[in-house]
Amino acid sequence: MSVNPSTAKKLYGLSAGRCNICKKRLHNRNYHAGEMAHIVAEKPTGPRGCANFVGDINGYDNLILLCVDHHTLIDQDTNTYTVAFLKNLKLQHEYQVDQLFTNGNDRASDVSALSVLMEYMPFIYVPGDVENLPYSFNIRLLEVEQAVEGFILGNPHMYPFYDTVLMKRFERFYTNYQEVIGALRWVWKDALIFDVAIGGFSKIKSDLFGRDEFSMVCSEITGRVSLMMQCFHDLVSYLRQFYKDVAINSYPPRIAW
Repeated sequence: MSVNPSTAKKLYGLSAGRCNICKKRLHNRNYHAGEMAHIVAEKPTGPRGCANFVGDINGYDNLILLCVDHHTLIDQDTNTYTVAFLKNLKLQHEYQVDQLFTNGNDRASDVSALSVLMEYMPFIYVPGDVENLPYSFNIRLLEVEQAVEGFILGNPHMYPFYDTVLMKRFERFYTNYQEVIGALRWVWKDALIFDVAIGGFSKIKSDLFGRDEFSMVCSEITGRVSLMMQCFHDLVSYLRQFYKDVAINSYPPRIAW
């Protein structure tokens, strides 16, 4: 592979010298572990190879900066790491790098906003509150909605977030959280459908449904919870990578009911 020095500088510079997947630092004064991986292989028979490729095969647009392990991974698992996936991954990484080093006041505002939100929103309890759905859930799950709505209403200077990637991930989580709550409220329209147990857990009384109807309810709730948890983990991953100065576990320990 022959990459123009100016292309290599651009690739390393816009990626801040870090792997676009794991964010690992790829060099210091004593070592260099970065690899400029092809998105479309140099040869048509290579990973994601294309006989009709148009453009500079060794150009910036067709390269992504990776660590050794992730270079190996993307070339072994081409079903997951497609051309479109890698281009989007590169775009997101370079955007996130740009956000970290520009608009310092904007980032400081987002850090303050997240710190306030995490102090009053039981974010870290969400997985435990829904782990038994569709059969039961902790009614304290509703506290997330109360905290977010109160935060938005009381802090118009902090919300929306300045970081557009953060904003998108937070909105996806909260929208899907509301979908879960909406589904539960639909089931909960008759208070007799739930037994409130010690500890705040509510259990669906399946004997009040027909077999087919109960199966439909369970399938609907399970699907919504699965999507919400995917968004939850995406948000957590982003916060851990780019907002390490925010304590996502700052919500006070719950007192048992």
